[in-house]
Amino acid sequence: MGTGLAASADGRVMKKILIVEDNELNRDVLSRRLIRRGFQVLLAADGLDGLEIAHDAEPDLAKRTLILDGEPSPFGAQFGWVGIATFPGLPATAMPIGADDAGLPIGMQIIAANHHDQTAIALAGLIAETL
Repeated sequence: MGTGLAASADGRVMKKILIVEDNELNRDVLSRRLIRRGFQVLLAADGLDGLEIAHDAEPDLAKRTLILDGEPSPFGAQFGWVGIATFPGLPATAMPIGADDAGLPIGMQIIAANHHDQTAIALAGLIAETL
């Protein structure tokens, strides 16, 4: 969504955030909390609506950014991680493996060979047992 920034009525720079949540109560509570903290909030009830809103806010994918670890990051670069397993059609799963200093989750993706779905799931189970 562009720079992810917008100007408020008094000229202050506001961070823009898109919430995609199918539960109306969750959307309402979260959006009110973020607005109180100075965010410009865009709401979508499902993924398709979210994609349409994101496209309308910034149609050029190359100009869309996400704020990751406090720094702007190209939105499109995030597709590379998903594509590692998705593009060749390999089975994959993801699992949490810990948390950072701020308590945010750290995860990993496990990708298995073609037609070995159970291998990815079994490996995730083994790793979970050791954590």
